[in-house]
Amino acid sequence: MIAALAKASLAFNEPVYLKIAQRSAFFIKYALIKKGKLLHRFRDGESAIQGFLDDYAFFFWGLIELCEASFDAQFLKLAIELNEVLLEHFWDEDEGGFYFSADDPESLSIRRKRVYDGALPSGNSVAMFNLLQLAKLTGNVEHEEKAELMRNTFYENVFDMPIAHTQLMVALDYGLGPSYEVVVIGDPKKEDTINMLDVLRKGFKPRIVLQLKSKMLEEVADFTKSYTMINNKVTAYVCKNYQCNLPPNNIEEVLIILDD
Repeated sequence: MIAALAKASLAFNEPVYLKIAQRSAFFIKYALIKKGKLLHRFRDGESAIQGFLDDYAFFFWGLIELCEASFDAQFLKLAIELNEVLLEHFWDEDEGGFYFSADDPESLSIRRKRVYDGALPSGNSVAMFNLLQLAKLTGNVEHEEKAELMRNTFYENVFDMPIAHTQLMVALDYGLGPSYEVVVIGDPKKEDTINMLDVLRKGFKPRIVLQLKSKMLEEVADFTKSYTMINNKVTAYVCKNYQCNLPPNNIEEVLIILDD
């Protein structure tokens, strides 16, 4: 729901949807995350049950979409923190992929890995897509390497029945690319920055991650520290599969690079 509302806020230019998505994320953060771990349910004022892979993966997805819709890097920071829990307690070190339950004593005695995408995508499919996006957003290629391990782990499942693994194939398509990482440097209140962001958000661009530089973004995406405005004008750093071009000051040049 959070991811859908964040996307809808951009598609329909409706800030109310974004506010609802943000409020939902803050509720989960303060009511359902205890001692750094995500819980499964909230009822009658009580949060309980250790979260499963799907809980982490879907909330993680929502946080990434929120970050791109609002340019508020605190959502990206929270996604990074949850990803660390996922990798520590759900990741299969022997074969790759995520177990449905964590490795703590409260979890199910039999740990399974699910990858089938039905009416809802599987936690592994969403988690793989999340890892690929997180790599682009933070510049940490270790996340991409984990996603590649997942591709190898579930290759036979997808090959045998592609129609049953549609979300995983979305992740595979994203990983194959080409993908683009765009960081805009500018005053979010000024017209030139607003115009550039509006143009970059138009249309269907499934392989682009778009960020607006801020102090908090520098904390979670270290590579953005060296990015500065050129000629005191809004500037866009456009990279294709981590290979960056000279940063242009106008949207026409940016679109040429993205169409390359």
